[in-house]
Amino acid sequence: MKLIVTILVVMITTCLVAHHQGPVVDDQNNESNNTENHHVQIGTIDNHSQTDNHTQAECNHNQNCHTTKPTTNPAIFSFCRDTSSSAATGQIQLNKTSQTSTSSCVFDIVVPPCQQIQFSCSAISFNNYTSKMAFFDATESDWPLPVLNKIYYSMANTLSVYSEFIGSDGFNCKWNNTMPNENTTKFKLCRHGQATSANGTIQPMAGNSTPRQCSFSIVAAPGYQIEFYCSAINLKSYDSIFQVAGTTSILSSGDVVEANKPYFSTAENKVVIASNLGKGEWIDCKWTT
Repeated sequence: MKLIVTILVVMITTCLVAHHQGPVVDDQNNESNNTENHHVQIGTIDNHSQTDNHTQAECNHNQNCHTTKPTTNPAIFSFCRDTSSSAATGQIQLNKTSQTSTSSCVFDIVVPPCQQIQFSCSAISFNNYTSKMAFFDATESDWPLPVLNKIYYSMANTLSVYSEFIGSDGFNCKWNNTMPNENTTKFKLCRHGQATSANGTIQPMAGNSTPRQCSFSIVAAPGYQIEFYCSAINLKSYDSIFQVAGTTSILSSGDVVEANKPYFSTAENKVVIASNLGKGEWIDCKWTT
């Protein structure tokens, strides 16, 4: 009898253990499956995150992605609202308003070094006698207003537009391209603004029908001195001007440069020419360093 009871206890215990271990194995399998599924989901999230980061990197590399406002081509700027531009081409406009008081603003154009700016105005409508418009850092100036459709050139790589105006005034101007400084030693007044060559010549542009007020500068390398002289100076009008500044000779505002007389630059190594030449007037000058 005891043997039968012992056998029954062993059989019951074995069944209970087997019954208990079965679910444990299933739970481990489920846990393993859940873990695998969890890792797949994380992998998917990581891949998505990498894609987002890659897209953001492209966006940061390409500045036109979502952040740049649409612009016209060429870009159109509003005088006083916009203050400067580094665009190779563009337009600057002063739009008419109901304002009656006088305002003044400056707009700066800056291009890379060794570039020159061409600037012209297709429309200028100033209705007040005190209104004016001028260009700074230009080879030529017309005061108090620029000449319509006339091309102006920058001395170097900057040009500034200055104007005093009232609400009924307006203008539309453009710089239609920038161009590299010419590799030349034969320079023209009003067309070229600055020379850094060791030697060269400067003459007026051909075909001037009206007086033109122009500037030109010669810049020598450090340690060198400029020798400047003119073989011909032909001024016909009493208000014509041809002057040189930055030389060791002291020239007052009324002095005229003498032909065939050498002029030497000061320690600043820069000679500046100011001229107002009319039709048929001529100069032919040279420099060496």
